[in-house]
Amino acid sequence: MNNLTTNLNFLSPVGWKLTIDNLKYANIAYFSTKVILPAVTVTPAKATYRNMPGFVPGDFVEYAPLAIDFMIDEDMKNYKEALNWLSLSTAQSRPLMHDLHLAVMTGKNNLNNQVRFIRAFPTSITPIEFTAQATDIKYATATVTFQYDRYEFME
Repeated sequence: MNNLTTNLNFLSPVGWKLTIDNLKYANIAYFSTKVILPAVTVTPAKATYRNMPGFVPGDFVEYAPLAIDFMIDEDMKNYKEALNWLSLSTAQSRPLMHDLHLAVMTGKNNLNNQVRFIRAFPTSITPIEFTAQATDIKYATATVTFQYDRYEFME
């Protein structure tokens, strides 16, 4: 039996859309410029037999943090959204968590896959650099990093 895919097209890295919570965090998602699907690892456990090293899969799957780059709008609404979410998560007895959705498109811009990051919350925001010595205008960007329980492909 041959399990080779019938779709021989390559995945385009430019066809995607991020959705968080459209009422509270729409600006972070709208101005996002880069999302990297995080690494997933299982740390192997040693299982020696008769003084010979061996390994078996570990006890749990570990997901690397999710980093989202975004252009900062002139009113800094998206930066403030991320900062407020980060601050509110520590100020409440229950952390403020939301699912994040990454829609991956085909080369013809049709929805092909959806990835859901479950119970995500921000853990850091990069600084913003202001300088009077720039020779070219390079608009301000920031990266917000999220921790989450796991991610899964939705059917």
